[in-house]
Amino acid sequence: MNAKMPLNPHQFKSQFPLFSQPENTSLVYVDNAATTQKPQCVIDAMSYFYTHQNGNAQRASHRLARASTDMVEKTRRLAADFLGASSEREVVFTAGATEAFNIIAYGLSAFCESGDEIVVSDSEHHANLLPWQRLAQQQQCELQFFKAENGVLDSEQLLAENGMSVINERTRILALSGASNVFGHMLDVTLLATIKKRFPRIIIVLDASQMACHIPLQASDWQCDFLVCSAHKFYGPTGVGLLYAREDYLQQMPPLHLGGEMVDKVELQRSDYVTGVQRFEAGTSSLAAIAGLHGCFQFWQKQDRPAMQAYERELTAYLHDQLSTVCAPSTGLKLITSPNYNVGIVTLVNVDGAFSLSDLAYWLDEHDIAVRVGNHCAQTLWQSVAKKQGADNGLRISLAAYNTMADVDKIIAAVSAFFSVDRTQHLSVVEDWSDIDWQALAEVKSWQKKYKLLINWGNRINHKPQIRQDKFLVEGCESAVWLQYKKENERHYFLIDSDSNIVKGLSALLLVWLNGKTTEEIELINIAERYQQLGLEKHLSPSRMNGFLALLKKAKELL
Repeated sequence: MNAKMPLNPHQFKSQFPLFSQPENTSLVYVDNAATTQKPQCVIDAMSYFYTHQNGNAQRASHRLARASTDMVEKTRRLAADFLGASSEREVVFTAGATEAFNIIAYGLSAFCESGDEIVVSDSEHHANLLPWQRLAQQQQCELQFFKAENGVLDSEQLLAENGMSVINERTRILALSGASNVFGHMLDVTLLATIKKRFPRIIIVLDASQMACHIPLQASDWQCDFLVCSAHKFYGPTGVGLLYAREDYLQQMPPLHLGGEMVDKVELQRSDYVTGVQRFEAGTSSLAAIAGLHGCFQFWQKQDRPAMQAYERELTAYLHDQLSTVCAPSTGLKLITSPNYNVGIVTLVNVDGAFSLSDLAYWLDEHDIAVRVGNHCAQTLWQSVAKKQGADNGLRISLAAYNTMADVDKIIAAVSAFFSVDRTQHLSVVEDWSDIDWQALAEVKSWQKKYKLLINWGNRINHKPQIRQDKFLVEGCESAVWLQYKKENERHYFLIDSDSNIVKGLSALLLVWLNGKTTEEIELINIAERYQQLGLEKHLSPSRMNGFLALLKKAKELL
């Protein structure tokens, strides 16, 4: 099917009310791999349910309960179409992908024996790793791993002849990500049918969390036995996810959750469970979220998916191309993703330690650009990246169809501006704070100028490898901060170090206020009042503010 006409991202974006709010008109939201924004029809569907239909599904005969039950079953049928399932009898509503994995892993315990192998990649999201670790321990199975280089599945590892394949006759479960949440690379789903043909005994579990927003799902045609995804990652509400499972497995698997409505007959000593999908939906479901999901499926039915895919490919390529111009060796910023077969994810790492990715993310936030920094719940992946790139986390930019070329241009401009700020470390033997006028910071009005002044102060904090020890690490800070204390002649002295320049700048304030002071002098300082005078709470994120307060609390505890 060819796209009828090119996607108009501005028209598409107009369906999402968050972007029309006064505080968000300049927002560039590129944290879509974490969660997407919601179209008005999803919000309206949830509001309509609470306003007109709120009744507990399948729990009463009154009209509200009937309407609620009807809504749930209609949504299940739409979900089957969205997932590419053969029937709504293969669709279970869950709280999200994480719960779905736990339901599968628990249920498949009945299908595993001692000595069976469970195969996953070394680059999985924690949700597609931890349940298999527990299942392997409980059933005395062997957990085997294959390498996914830069998120790319090596088909030769899976299908090699002469006994060299990581998959063999002992393999019982194969759990794969359809697309990496760090590298964005999509799995060649045709491999699944090949694997199934060669090893019919294998149970294939597919994590489609990062695929669902970007390509049509075809669970049955792909010949996976299970497929999971979360609604909030494809413009749906939070609190609801989808589990596709072949009907024959659902009939045999034990349920993870036990409670109301998933039972047929209850006696004091034993109970019989119902058959079908309700067996796995104990208790009251998140009905408003399911109503919102109903609205989401109706939203998807109106979209031209080929046009969306074509546009997202173009946008992803443009972002990679533009970022490659600012990822010069002089910046220490490196692009580790490729636009090919990518679901709109771009990941950057810092390879020389000259700056902190958290500082860059914070800088982008001040330019109203929402990105994400961290290991993205994929620590095993970053262990392999660290060996090659020297980086154990990354800055992720993840796109959706409401992002524009202008958004990309704004990102590039902000990243370029970040590297125009002088971050040269002035490595003096003695750190001298006597000439710093902290009140000058209060007189500076723009955040960019405040930021530069803080960076300049932070540059005066020397690198101190001798205090970078666990015993000096301050808990509660977004970026790593180390604090060492000593007392001489009734005066208090602190040594501080951090990987973040902005944290060093904030630390400089504490050094100005506390270093070399007596207890009596420090008690006369109203730090909270000074902090308020500086107006930093307008610019610092809650996590940054909490980190500053954690550092202050630790310093006072040491007095």
